[in-house]
Order: sequence, then C-alpha cells, then structure tokens
Amino acid sequence: LLSAVVAIESRLMHPVARTLSRHLPHDPDHSLQISGFRTIPGAGVEARVGLEAGEALIRIGEAVTDSEKAGHRELAGGLLMDTGKRILVSVDEAAVAVIVLRERAREGLDSVWSRLEGLGLEPFVLTGDPNPELAIPSVVPVHAGISAEGKAGIIKDAAEAGKMPCLIGDGINDAAAMSFATSSLSM
Repeated sequence: LLSAVVAIESRLMHPVARTLSRHLPHDPDHSLQISGFRTIPGAGVEARVGLEAGEALIRIGEAVTDSEKAGHRELAGGLLMDTGKRILVSVDEAAVAVIVLRERAREGLDSVWSRLEGLGLEPFVLTGDPNPELAIPSVVPVHAGISAEGKAGIIKDAAEAGKMPCLIGDGINDAAAMSFATSSLSM
C-alpha cells in the first residue's frame, strides 16, 4: 500500500505529496501499473493501481464519499497522535489508512512576519484544512476551512477594495484565487 501511495504522490509537485513520496517507507524496486490518475481539487488525488489482488482505485487526501468519511472517523479514533495533518488513504472507497504529518513553521518566521507587517502588508493564512495544526506564531491570522471558491472570493474582494493581493499557493485548487491576485507564486 505504501508503495502505491508513493507511486501516486510522486507524480505531483504539491508540498504534501513531495513529503509523502520522500519519507514514506516503500520498495523502490516495486513497479506498479498506474492508470486513471487525476487530481481532485482541494481533496487530493486518485488513481487505479494494479495490486497483487487486482486493480484498485486508491484515493489519497481528504475523505470524499460518505463511506470514506465514516471510515476516516473510525480510523482516526484509534490514532496514537491527536494532532497533525491527517491524510486519508482509501482503496475502492474504503478507508484503510490515515497518515499523520506534523506541520511546522520554518525557523525565523516571527521575524519575517514582523518585517512584512513593517512594510505595511497584511499577511494572513488561508487554508482548506478545517482544523490546521500549524506551529506558527499566534500573531499570524489563520482562516481555516476555506474552500477553493472561498479563497478566490477573499482575494477577489481584496482586489476590488483597491488592495494589491499576492497569493502564495501550494496546489491546483489555488489557481482560481491566483487569477484574482495582483501577483501570485505557486510552490
């Protein structure tokens, strides 16, 4: 299963995907057949993968279907870690694993944030994660649970109010918001 996750995630440039493909244990010599690869904006990625038991649909990211959501809740109840970014892995819409990542801010964020504010900028974080476990200074405003459309609306409203928003995004789901920004960066 981990080899399948790595094989799928290694096709993406998203920071979470890069982390998973670099750090999950897997067999680098195990070649898997992957087809039907597609990103699900704001929810993750899925692909059909040839496994020993046959072909299966593997989805990595947020729970999408009701059965995945129920399975995710059940799996999350047994986790040893109660904080961190949770990434669901489902096989044929059945939740089979939860990968937990601990997010952390880079050293020096406090001083960078202060310098940005000193320039008259109003930086804040927009995240689709409803319960982000961000290790960032408390002075950083975080808007959680924001959909891709919600991010686009916030940036569009700022631009229409005469501000010059800059958006730094980490996924395809940020493309709409980036289109309304005066400038944008994609990681």
